[in-house]
Amino acid sequence: MRLRVLLFLASQPAVLAFAAGAREEERIALVRLALEALHRESFEEALATAAELSAGFPDDPAGALSRANVYQTMMRDYRNRDHEGQFMAALAEGQRLADEAVRSRADAEAYFGRATARGYLTVYDSAAADGFPPCAWLCAASVI
Repeated sequence: MRLRVLLFLASQPAVLAFAAGAREEERIALVRLALEALHRESFEEALATAAELSAGFPDDPAGALSRANVYQTMMRDYRNRDHEGQFMAALAEGQRLADEAVRSRADAEAYFGRATARGYLTVYDSAAADGFPPCAWLCAASVI
C-alpha cells in the first residue's frame, strides 16, 4: 500500500513541479555560494562548490563555467598563466555543455551559458594575441 501511495504521488504534476523547484533552488544556491566564495577570494571553496554544482547537475554548464571563472580570477585576468590548463579544460567543458543546452532546450539561460563561454574565450584569445591585459583594454575603452 505504501509503495502505491508513493508511486501515485510521484506521478502527480504538482509533486514533480515541487521537486523540480527544489532542485532549481539548490542549483541557484550553489551558484551563489560559488560566486560569494570567489568574491572573497576563497578560491578552494569556490572550486569545491563549483565541483558540487557539476556533480549535482552534470548537464548544466554553470559548474564548469564557475570553475573557469575561478581560474580566470586566480590568473588575475591572464596576467599570469599558472592555471591556464585548468581554465581551458573548464571552459571547454562549459562550452560543450552550453552548446548541448542550446540544442536541447534553446531557452534564455542556455544561450546565456553559451555566450558566457564564448565571451571568456574571446577575452582569453585577445589577451593571448597581444599580451595586453583585457581589464586594461576595457578600462581604456571606457575612457575613449
